[in-house]
Amino acid sequence: IQGGVVHVALFYVCDLTNPRHRYKVDNHAQQLSLTGVCVMHEQRAVVLVEGPKGGGGGFGSIRN
Repeated sequence: IQGGVVHVALFYVCDLTNPRHRYKVDNHAQQLSLTGVCVMHEQRAVVLVEGPKGGGGGFGSIRN
């Protein structure tokens, strides 16, 4: 948070049922100093992250 501004990003993910994919998302978020939440459903997942400006952009580069 800089100057009272919160930087957030929202990602839709097709499938996070594989533990390897969940680990990659968690590990990458920690490396980029991001915090957030993941809401999982049988068919889709939504990942909401907040953190430093530009951190969410690198987070979107994860591929299954």
